[in-house]
Amino acid sequence: LDEETKSELNSNVETYQETLKKHKINDLGIGKAHYFNFGYTLLIILGAPLFLIGLLTCAIPLSLTLRVRKGIKKDEFKGSVTLAIGMFVHLFYFVILFIISLFIGTWWSITAALLIPVVGYLAVLYRDFYLRWNAARKYKSLKKEVQEQLRVMAEAILVA
Repeated sequence: LDEETKSELNSNVETYQETLKKHKINDLGIGKAHYFNFGYTLLIILGAPLFLIGLLTCAIPLSLTLRVRKGIKKDEFKGSVTLAIGMFVHLFYFVILFIISLFIGTWWSITAALLIPVVGYLAVLYRDFYLRWNAARKYKSLKKEVQEQLRVMAEAILVA
């Protein structure tokens, strides 16, 4: 890009970001505006109990992973180290739960130990879905003129 185009693009991006900040939304809602509808809202309501179960059953490995993340000083390592630590901590946690369930020996304890990773993963999917739904909800709550203005601004930035 030439300097004039770069300058114009920077100006458009700044204006766009200021407008998003002014309305307290992010651009995920613009791109995922279709997420705010009756069916998805029903999924959010019905999925909440499963999310809470998944969050509570995976609270120990999640909190340990986040505690390790706080100790990482360099930003460039936070993502990869957090991912690696999280995988090992969760795997270790699930193996320990399964071994404990084998010692208990009842069918329901073994079933619960096998379902905890699944419910934990569903909680992660629910959280991502909720973030998209909530961003779309905030975007759709704006006046139609503001929605159109933001959509046009986003398209202008993407085309450049």
